[in-house]
Amino acid sequence: MIKIDIHSTTPIYEQIKSGFKGLVRRKLMLPGDAAPSIRTLAVQLVLNPNTVARAYRDLTVEGFFESKRGEENIVSQKAVGL
Repeated sequence: MIKIDIHSTTPIYEQIKSGFKGLVRRKLMLPGDAAPSIRTLAVQLVLNPNTVARAYRDLTVEGFFESKRGEENIVSQKAVGL
């Protein structure tokens, strides 16, 4: 799914954001699909959940995710154009 390079100069939260955008570009995620929970992705990538939460927050502000507190992060229709 998403790959992280811990040796990269790009911050990890930016790599997560780029990873999701790449998944949408390659049509591996489509509008209406739910992203993994913050905790699930943090465990999969062996990262601090706060790092994943920052990426999700940024993606929500950018309009990539539609999110309500306590609910899933859903890929928005706008994500296709981002």
